[in-house]
Amino acid sequence: MRVVVFLTEPAAYTLDLVRDVHKKLNIKYRFLQTKTLISKKGFDSSKEIVLNKMSLFKRYNFLLSDYNKSNIIIFNGYNRLDFILLFFGIHIFTTNKKVIILESDTQLVVPKNLLKRFIKYVYLKIVFSNKHVYAGAGGKFVHRDLFRYYGMDEQRIKFFPMVIDVKRFQKSVKKSDFFSFLFVGRLIQIKNVELLIKSFLLNFKDNSKVVLKIAGDGPLLNYLKYKYQFKNIIFLGKINNMEINNIYNDCDVVVLPSTFEPWGLVVNEAMASGLPVIVSDKVGARYDLILNRETGFVFKSGDLIDLSDKMLMVYKNKSLYNKLSANSFKLLQNYWNLNLYKQQVKSFIDEIKTKV
Repeated sequence: MRVVVFLTEPAAYTLDLVRDVHKKLNIKYRFLQTKTLISKKGFDSSKEIVLNKMSLFKRYNFLLSDYNKSNIIIFNGYNRLDFILLFFGIHIFTTNKKVIILESDTQLVVPKNLLKRFIKYVYLKIVFSNKHVYAGAGGKFVHRDLFRYYGMDEQRIKFFPMVIDVKRFQKSVKKSDFFSFLFVGRLIQIKNVELLIKSFLLNFKDNSKVVLKIAGDGPLLNYLKYKYQFKNIIFLGKINNMEINNIYNDCDVVVLPSTFEPWGLVVNEAMASGLPVIVSDKVGARYDLILNRETGFVFKSGDLIDLSDKMLMVYKNKSLYNKLSANSFKLLQNYWNLNLYKQQVKSFIDEIKTKV
């Protein structure tokens, strides 16, 4: 059985999947785009298949060839030109239809604009109602709702978890004496970093033993650095994959206050490093990794007091902190990782084998 996967781009996350899952399961892989040059051992971007480097005509013929040769096609997302070519230009016109599984970390969001709502409904209804199309939902809860809402049968919604290579993140003895809260990500409006800063200052403005570290770059960096000039708020700027593990190991709690976050792989990274997490109720990872797992807290998005209270709670209660930390590390290192993803992909392939 021939399986091919179309990955969004060669980011560190997807290259880990290629190395530890796709190659081991003999799955052919292609990239839809490459925006940045990725430096990673064993990966040479010049030798990889990248669709956006092709002309439209060549791209269509390449998709057609892959479609005809394959039994299963795994595709990241459902709204790119490449998928439209594959589904509307090839799949619906052929009699020998192949299985397509759409991987997605997207939560259900119904557009407020009536025209956009109508277009999205018609488009996804056509795609998701096709009996040869399956879903690979990134989580077991809210990430399935999108497919249900637009007409996919429950039995065609599979579980392809959002995971990272946990071996890159290890729990170690902290070097500094400060209690450090940490944000990691782009400094853009949707990340709501200013809410985190204000919540931090409510309880820790004059506490020299507690620090807020903000790791990342973005259009709001200079604005935030200028407005919040406090000794215990540290802007680390842009960081790379080689530095991130040391940063996690020198902090105590990761906070993700986003007003919308499809998943939030920073949650996986923090927990794999043994850190409790505090996230807003708009972060996609909350159901699968935090709620009822005793690994951290979820606060109401935009609620400064709720966030502030939970930050104070995890700081003051040492026994609670230790429990959350241990649970986080155990969940990621022992269960929610690349092995789980590999099991789910293999299980799906084996299921399809029995039907062809």
